[in-house]
Amino acid sequence: MTTDFNSVQMFTEESTYEIQQAFDHASAMQPAGEARLGELETNVLTGIVEQMAGGDDAGEVVEHWLTCLTPSPGNPKQMNVTFNGRMAVLRTYMIPTPLRSYCGAIQLKLEGFGYYLVGGGSDSFRYVDARQVVDAMFSCLQEDFACSTCGRLMIECGEVYCGVCKSHWNDKGCSVCGKRVGKLTDGVHEPCAKKPRKE
Repeated sequence: MTTDFNSVQMFTEESTYEIQQAFDHASAMQPAGEARLGELETNVLTGIVEQMAGGDDAGEVVEHWLTCLTPSPGNPKQMNVTFNGRMAVLRTYMIPTPLRSYCGAIQLKLEGFGYYLVGGGSDSFRYVDARQVVDAMFSCLQEDFACSTCGRLMIECGEVYCGVCKSHWNDKGCSVCGKRVGKLTDGVHEPCAKKPRKE
């Protein structure tokens, strides 16, 4: 079963702060003697703006994912999502024996690379409870640990390069970023070739 859910948009703490700052600024610009907005009003108005803009609370998103992705024996689940502008396919399945466990996998689309498997295997998201699997996948996408060379999302936080990039070594570095690790095409990393050039 595939569920299309391509409207997952989340407000970051930074964007919520910017909305609140806009209301604070508008209040401060009121002429002397006019009503000003207090913290309570600012928080309420910020919530209304985010709700009207389609921003979902993280808990609502996780609950929706859990509903769509809880598998049963022999019935894996799959869902397409957009998370912070990145398209991903989430998959879950259940292993009934000997000890029941739930597994998940993320395939994330990266421009220029197509879809790739985040973490390299289903054991990256293997737990005894479906909620733990969904929570782990959500956290992984939310943290956005990215390879510094290609931009692939990685579970292994603290690593600089993903496993794919570490499998490529070049005598001459990329003509844009200078790094010698990662796959080069005509002397440049594909993502680097798309970056605007400084003059």
